[in-house]
Amino acid sequence: MKKKRMAILYYSDYENWPMGGMLNYILAILPYLEKKYEIDIWGCSVDGKKLNNIKINGNEYKIHSLGNMKTKKLIPNYLRYFWYTAINSTKIEEKNYDILYFHAAPVLYTYMKKIKKSKSLIVYHQHGLTFINRIFTRIQHKAQQYSDINFVNSDLVSIKNHQDKFNQKGKNIEFIQAPGPVDINKFYPVKEKENLRKKMNIKFNRVFLFTGRLVECKDPLIALEAFNKYFNEYDRDSILYFIGDGNLQEALRERISKLKLDDNVKMLGVLSQDEISDWLRVSDAFIFPSKGEGLSMSVSEAMSCGVPVIGFDVVGIREMIKHGVNGYLLNERSDSNLFRYMIKIIENKDDLSKGALLSSQRYNSQSIANEIIKHIEVNLNGVTNEN
Repeated sequence: MKKKRMAILYYSDYENWPMGGMLNYILAILPYLEKKYEIDIWGCSVDGKKLNNIKINGNEYKIHSLGNMKTKKLIPNYLRYFWYTAINSTKIEEKNYDILYFHAAPVLYTYMKKIKKSKSLIVYHQHGLTFINRIFTRIQHKAQQYSDINFVNSDLVSIKNHQDKFNQKGKNIEFIQAPGPVDINKFYPVKEKENLRKKMNIKFNRVFLFTGRLVECKDPLIALEAFNKYFNEYDRDSILYFIGDGNLQEALRERISKLKLDDNVKMLGVLSQDEISDWLRVSDAFIFPSKGEGLSMSVSEAMSCGVPVIGFDVVGIREMIKHGVNGYLLNERSDSNLFRYMIKIIENKDDLSKGALLSSQRYNSQSIANEIIKHIEVNLNGVTNEN
């Protein structure tokens, strides 16, 4: 039987921009979507660099260009999203895809404004329910109304609250939870942690890790302040690693120097997933003080490596961390509270590690991709999309 044709649309070079869970999510489910559908990938170049092909299951795929994004920009990239999508919408629609799988609200919003009525099944995947501002929230809501299927990567309580708001306005839209997938062939625990630490030249007894963008919503500075207390008041044979970059990078570096923690706090920059998995495997605890997430892939990746997690009770995280089972979920956002539970997580790390591994089983990328495919297949017949 001939495969149905699917286009995946996201403003990314599908290599390393933009850094974060959305890109990793797409790359994690692509191998399974590719087995079921004939895939076209739509993305963007970054700073004018040539788009490289990507390989899925040994097959090489060209990335169709939606335009060029800028890392240093006078014109915000969101405006570029609207402009380039408007230019390319007719060209995409003429390809007669069976399924258009959107991973960005501005892209879907502009597409449907231009096309008005699509021949394809429209699938929208919202990565989290924390909203940036009123205008962007409105665009997300419109994107959800245009879609035949709405996948949401967030906790069930937040999804239900979101759905209730639509129901109160008389809009009957179903939102389907699609947790963050983990490639268990990449993220798994290591038996000989000390041997791997020696190989990676780690000479400290306790290892804490933070991965993610170094931006305000991820709150890396509170992790640093908590570690400063832990180091000075409890255990000087310890180290904290930061993986990632962002606009707080310099502020973080300056604060590390001011606290005289240069030997015990290291900033590793942006690393590949293979490298991140090794750093997770050598860690005792994962510090994740985010102010709001989808169902965080960083947390599920840590748990898949058997690493317990400390985080705050916020959207997306509250469903993943089971207090005292696979880590600690904190109500009070303070470095003092985080410090106290850093001590507690080390004292109970063996039991919490077992709990983390058990919790990680629901985030297997193949299972999540199969659920996504199941919902798409149910909705494929007799679909008409109108603005």
